Amino acid sequence: MCVENIYFYETVEAYRRAAENELPILSRVIYDRYIASDAPFAINISSSMQQHIKQAMAAGTIGYNLFDEAYEEVYTLMKYHSLPLFLKKENDHETSDQMSDSTSDFA
Repeated sequence: MCVENIYFYETVEAYRRAAENELPILSRVIYDRYIASDAPFAINISSSMQQHIKQAMAAGTIGYNLFDEAYEEVYTLMKYHSLPLFLKKENDHETSDQMSDSTSDFA
């Protein structure tokens, strides 16, 4: 599972609970950390969504719903791609452990 998606998801949850006067600063932090093309924890969203968020911020239309579309896209990605992949790997790991335990009985 991509850690940046989880970080983004949790950060947007906190953003939605923040005081309205904090939104401009917090939106800049979220943008710089997750949305910008050179973001250290860049999430996988479309370039049109990146532009939409960038334009909204430039126009000063910063509200609690600023990151909603990106949030939903990241949620969907985690739900239908990252989580099933993680569960498959976890299942493969458990199967491998069970096989190791059963073969150790013969040693």
